[in-house]
Amino acid sequence: MRGRSGYDRLPVALVNLLEPLELVRAFQSHPPEDFVPLDFAAPAFATRFDLSTTLEPALRRRLSWIPAPRPMTAFLGTTVSEYALFPAEVAPEELVRSLVGRFAAHYSFLIIKDIPADPLLVGGEAFAYSQALTADCRAAGFELMDGQALAYVPIDFESIEAFLSRFSHARRKNLRRKLRGGAAIEVEAIQTGDARFGDDAFIAEVYGLYRQVYAQSEIHFDLLSEGFFRAVLRSAGMNATMFCYRAGGEMTGWNLCFERDGVLIDKYIGFDYPAARAHHLYTVSWFRNLQYALDHGLRAYVAGWTDPEVKRAYEEAIFKRIAWRPHEPYHCFAVDVESAGFLRFGGTDPETGEQGFEAPGPIQERRPAVVQDAGGLVRMLARERDGPGREMVTARDRTEVEACANRVTG
Repeated sequence: MRGRSGYDRLPVALVNLLEPLELVRAFQSHPPEDFVPLDFAAPAFATRFDLSTTLEPALRRRLSWIPAPRPMTAFLGTTVSEYALFPAEVAPEELVRSLVGRFAAHYSFLIIKDIPADPLLVGGEAFAYSQALTADCRAAGFELMDGQALAYVPIDFESIEAFLSRFSHARRKNLRRKLRGGAAIEVEAIQTGDARFGDDAFIAEVYGLYRQVYAQSEIHFDLLSEGFFRAVLRSAGMNATMFCYRAGGEMTGWNLCFERDGVLIDKYIGFDYPAARAHHLYTVSWFRNLQYALDHGLRAYVAGWTDPEVKRAYEEAIFKRIAWRPHEPYHCFAVDVESAGFLRFGGTDPETGEQGFEAPGPIQERRPAVVQDAGGLVRMLARERDGPGREMVTARDRTEVEACANRVTG
């Protein structure tokens, strides 16, 4: 099967592609920190993956004493496209077989990230491809789990007031209060490729606001580089718009959106804290994007997978799936990030032949769980000896978990 050079050529058909292909190329040319692009028939990369990345924050804090397992992992997909991208000319079964044959022996995990679980954005033909691929993944030893959701707003209203009328009285009052707080904000729309992006100082300012958002985020996976933003913002072919927000002449934030096939895709933001919070810039930018979609006759607005509490304000959520395949003999742990169901350890100890097992204990209910790794019992969340909510972790517990983490990471 051909490698990366094939999808770098035009014309090319990549299943599930919503963004301009040039954005994917920028990702490959300027990968995030510690990411290594892989030579394959579709966009792919490798990195040391912190397996606690998508744990809900409260649980991550409870497990913060555990050395974070960061095994080398190969990903099929990108962090700049909403979905994993598959070469249309390659049958799903062949793609999965090639992926396993090429990378399974060299990485602790193979992960196909962001497989569509709904045809709404990608269309019926692309969705059928993804369904066939998930079936082939199961047959090849992959586990399927729910991924994060996209926020999706169909532009089926005639005005922002009409959109607001769909919310409760209390919600409308709160949103209008925040919008009034941003009344002093000036907004400027700048198309990618504009001469202003030729100024390195302006690019540095833009990147600095992105880093502020990254620093305060609870999820840290892909740290994009200044070079990536330079390449994207200086390319007229991206067909993207940066909305710059200024207060008193100073830039307090920006929002980069891509427009394709009647859909406005909200991709990146940068904020200057605490000014952005004082002006409720998150809410202001959200409604500015909706107004832009209205003014330009677009059919939908799509936002990314972070900030699930904001997504609950949207009308619909489009879910994605993740296919992951562990390198035997260790499965380590994974969490179904949507249902937040069970913490799992599994696999077979190569020395003793012991089998691991799934331990009950719904994460959302914060119950103490005892789980088993490949070497023996690990009391991860500990016993409640001194009353509800008190966690007692023994030195033996800590030693056993650290030993497990070290084996997995290595």
